[in-house]
Amino acid sequence: QISLSPGIYRCDITAPGWQVNDHVARLQNITTGTTIAEGVNGRSNGSTNHEVSRVRTYFSLTSLSVLEVQHQCETSNGTDGFGRISNFTTNNEIYTVAEVWKLPNLTPAPPVGDFPVSAIPPFPYVRVEDQKTQNTDGGTFTSGADQTRDLNTKAADTHSLASLSSNQVTLPQGTWMYRISAPAFRTDSHQAWLFNVTGSTVVQRGTSEYNTSASNTAQNRSWIVGQVTLSVSTALEVRHRATTTEATNGYGVKANFGVEVYTIAEFWKVA
Repeated sequence: QISLSPGIYRCDITAPGWQVNDHVARLQNITTGTTIAEGVNGRSNGSTNHEVSRVRTYFSLTSLSVLEVQHQCETSNGTDGFGRISNFTTNNEIYTVAEVWKLPNLTPAPPVGDFPVSAIPPFPYVRVEDQKTQNTDGGTFTSGADQTRDLNTKAADTHSLASLSSNQVTLPQGTWMYRISAPAFRTDSHQAWLFNVTGSTVVQRGTSEYNTSASNTAQNRSWIVGQVTLSVSTALEVRHRATTTEATNGYGVKANFGVEVYTIAEFWKVA
């Protein structure tokens, strides 16, 4: 449970399910006994893949409130129903992730559930991506060692702060909030993380995910969210590890509707 003071908030929550069939998460106000927002439905049937239920909304609190993420499913699954281990690090596995931002007083205040881009504070924003030409798969995901994900396109840089070279994005000193996702297909367990190349340290581990190598079911993403303070200009890259090698499309399956986009890394300079 998390306690929040009065104010206007934005949240983005992901909660995985494994072998539970249909499932949905919600953000619940324990203090008032009310549901703030229901998440989108997820489905994970059989030994196939994690599927997350996502809650994304604005909400207002008029008094100090205790909140928690609740989750319902169609079928019980003991031990790993809330997520399957990746076992790539001695650090903790990461499953449910809740991001909450307290916003300045907005006039007019956004209605509950609305998510207007215009209401997001105008922090300097950087987005880098792995883009490939239409009808091109993401690439081979090789197991047994850490892999560096492709980052080849600077899709946004509102204040011209970042540079991108050799799959590394370089950011100036400051405090940065980030949201990163990297897909995988038919790799069994997988986990991504943000790596500080300049300092040779792991910044943040991503969520533990699973999609079966036994059949063509669905790809999913490992999510990395958090905040980091950089004391110097720093080169960052996204690393990823999987249990099983998948040739050609282990990094993601082509959609063939236009430019293909796989790994996405977003950064906001907040201080």
